[in-house]
Amino acid sequence: MFLKRIAIVGGGPAGAFAARELAAAGREIFLFDEKLAWEKPCGGGLTSKALQRWPFLVDSAHQSNWITHCQLVSPSGRKVAFQLDRQIAIFSRFTLNGFLLERAQAAGARLLRQRVVEIEGKPGDWNLKTRVGSFQADFVVLAAGARSCLRAKFSSSLTPENLMVAVGYYIPGTGKLVQIRFVPGLHGYLWVFPRLNHLSVGICGRMQSMSTTVLRQMLDRYLPEFGLTMKSATLYAHILPSLVPEALEKTAYGGRGWAMLGDTAGFVDSITGEG
Repeated sequence: MFLKRIAIVGGGPAGAFAARELAAAGREIFLFDEKLAWEKPCGGGLTSKALQRWPFLVDSAHQSNWITHCQLVSPSGRKVAFQLDRQIAIFSRFTLNGFLLERAQAAGARLLRQRVVEIEGKPGDWNLKTRVGSFQADFVVLAAGARSCLRAKFSSSLTPENLMVAVGYYIPGTGKLVQIRFVPGLHGYLWVFPRLNHLSVGICGRMQSMSTTVLRQMLDRYLPEFGLTMKSATLYAHILPSLVPEALEKTAYGGRGWAMLGDTAGFVDSITGEG
């Protein structure tokens, strides 16, 4: 079966990147996302491994903040600081996402600012329903985030033990130093990531054992340690995938006529949470 028309549900970095590659390969691509570029609550850091593998990201680095130093703080409070041999580029996710969507559109992908609410049919004849109409596709790619209800159509939904809660603030300021703080008893960490014109300060922990309220209280307690306050801060919260070994082994990530990418599939670094 020749897969000509491919529907990608979710316009984040994974979906946008896939849309560009498939459109450049001559496929007819329809990318669905009700928000398109948006400010996802995260640090926004791109490590050297990402920059080396996808050099085109360096071309847009003027829109990012280059990080030269890092500080790690242990649960006991001991600190180590060092200069990075390979710099990290920290983007606003709105900027990075917009850049990737522009590349997809330039390659021929059609961007549709619509939310897919249901998928019916079979491989080679999928019917995607939105609030304004229906679309046919030969193949479906799901890249709509860890909590997408559409995941259950093709695989099992992610349960709390496979998810992490992230909560934090956008705080005025910037710099060249990334700070990572490990907290006693927390399966996660606290971060201070300087973006181009503000700081992304946050904390994450497993949903099964940590609520958003508890994590926020913990973050508020540690802010003064970094010389930060909540003055002019903007709150954010989000859900991230963090699959346990059993789920990684048993989850189906693709099949006849469909595939999952990005957070929907749980494709994140198991230590850092990097997508």
